[in-house]
Amino acid sequence: MNEAELRARMRELLDSGQMPRELPTTVRLEGREQVSEARVQIGVQPAEHCFLCGEAGPEVSYTYPHGRVIRLHARCNVSGTRSARAPSRSARSMPVRPLPAVALMHPTLIAKPFHHEGWVYEEKYDGWRVVAYKEAQAVRLIRRNSKDLAPRFRELAAAVAALPARTLILDGEIAVFDAGLRSRFKWLRERPKDETARPPMLIAFDCLSARRKDLRDRPLRIRRQVLEEEIDGHRLVLPARRLADEGLTAWAEVLTRGYEGLVAKDSASPYVGGRTWKWLKVKVPHYREGERGWEPQR
Repeated sequence: MNEAELRARMRELLDSGQMPRELPTTVRLEGREQVSEARVQIGVQPAEHCFLCGEAGPEVSYTYPHGRVIRLHARCNVSGTRSARAPSRSARSMPVRPLPAVALMHPTLIAKPFHHEGWVYEEKYDGWRVVAYKEAQAVRLIRRNSKDLAPRFRELAAAVAALPARTLILDGEIAVFDAGLRSRFKWLRERPKDETARPPMLIAFDCLSARRKDLRDRPLRIRRQVLEEEIDGHRLVLPARRLADEGLTAWAEVLTRGYEGLVAKDSASPYVGGRTWKWLKVKVPHYREGERGWEPQR
């Protein structure tokens, strides 16, 4: 691992919001890759310079088994609180790894509602599914056909850009709601003339990456916590609406409120691309037939 790669790895860990007590890295010895761990040592190192900002007086050191020592300031070891002074030339030139492409996780359609202990139940939205990629102020809203909807939904893209995390990947759905807070698929293409429509919103039901930390292998309950923290208080980017904890009670809410259906999810499930039995969806039969411009085959 060369100097630039090591700096990039350190920066990714800082942007993730935490520096682990044991920092995994990869070193190349005699053409073979060996995995080693850096052990954290705390102590003042006044004669050295911070690996990230280049200034003197780092307090934290990471010592690798092969003898490499990396030292940082405490302020540089916390995401969002690095020194306000200009970074060194080497820090400014660090390469940044692009955000990963995402293979969507798809729920499996089943015929009847149910209840499983440890599962959660969310409203199923009638909209356009997208993955929102945020890198600083650059935002992409990518549909399943790979089309970027950010130019079409500029206000929504600006709302994602305004989120505090520098990098995010959100899985969700762009939806337009009526006065009863029901999502209306047809209104994505044509706004109604005789009914009140709310502005398009991004309903986020999963956070796959935050602050350059890949969350896909974490359980859904952890990803949901991160999601709620990252989008808290934003008017056009909202978390998916959770229904009752009991599955059949949640289905009764769907029928009472006029929703399209529900999606049941195992709260312990990681995010894995493709069709899954860890997410299951149930639809209301014949929901708004004809409104989308087509009739389903029976």
